Amino acid sequence: MENGRYMPYTDTTGHTTIGNGINISEGIDQDENDYLVSHRLQLAVGEAETESWWNCIQGNDARENAFIEIGWNIGFASLSNFHNALAAASGGDWDACAAAFLDSLWAKQVGQRAETLAAMIVTGQFPNS
Repeated sequence: MENGRYMPYTDTTGHTTIGNGINISEGIDQDENDYLVSHRLQLAVGEAETESWWNCIQGNDARENAFIEIGWNIGFASLSNFHNALAAASGGDWDACAAAFLDSLWAKQVGQRAETLAAMIVTGQFPNS
């Protein structure tokens, strides 16, 4: 199949379409969603593993997940601008790392999720574990 168009467009019948004529006007099903999330998560993990801060959190699943989720949410380029948080992570100062994330516009935008991720960074554990 030839390469599709990778940004949504309106086809000749007025439907929102992407790729090789995939009509997304009425949304996607659960399997498509699961595939997209899995694929994008795999890409995010691969990107995180190339970042200089990865070595500081590698091996702790909760911290890895927290950083990957933050990077997925704001983009890894934006995450690299959290200099204080990343410097604290480099020194293993998880309280300062979490505080730096919480003292941001991102934390205000995502609310309780920022608190949960900050707790994962501080404790190195998943909630309720």
